[in-house]
Amino acid sequence: MKTRMVLVVSVMALAGLVLADSSAWARERSRSGSYKGKKTSGTGAYSSSTNTATGKTTSRSGKVAKQGNYSLTVDGKRITPQGKTVDVDKTITKTEDGRTVSGTYSSSTGKTGTIGSDVDRSRDSVHKDQYVTNQDGLTGKRAITTAKSGDTTTRETTITDPLGREHKFTQSVTVDNNDNDDNEE
Repeated sequence: MKTRMVLVVSVMALAGLVLADSSAWARERSRSGSYKGKKTSGTGAYSSSTNTATGKTTSRSGKVAKQGNYSLTVDGKRITPQGKTVDVDKTITKTEDGRTVSGTYSSSTGKTGTIGSDVDRSRDSVHKDQYVTNQDGLTGKRAITTAKSGDTTTRETTITDPLGREHKFTQSVTVDNNDNDDNEE
């Protein structure tokens, strides 16, 4: 009886996770934008929106300007599914092995803070460190390492909340490159 109860609770928990994230499965995306090439002013604009299965919409839009050979500035706006807006100003700088991002945000609810990330690429892996610091000085961090070994790609994520608690997740995907079809007669 105890095993059956554990199984029922496990199935219910799994079903709850699936239903809670079902909007991620059914998305409709539309994107549009423009960018002027190297020989023009080096400015551009972007916009995108996502409609979920529950009828909620998120959108992003903004302007991009080239600053020298290795840097861009972005003045963007995001609208959440609840209709709140977040304005983001950031600078993206190309580095030898990736890129660095630093900037600020402000929301329609009066929240402000700073954002940043560093991306380092090597031949077989990508490592990304991200942070958000709010107006109270509390910082949340996320570190993501994606590595490929043969036909398997593994993504390890560590999230550190503002209280210093770590949450770790690992995902792996193996691609079967076998050209033989087992269903052929």
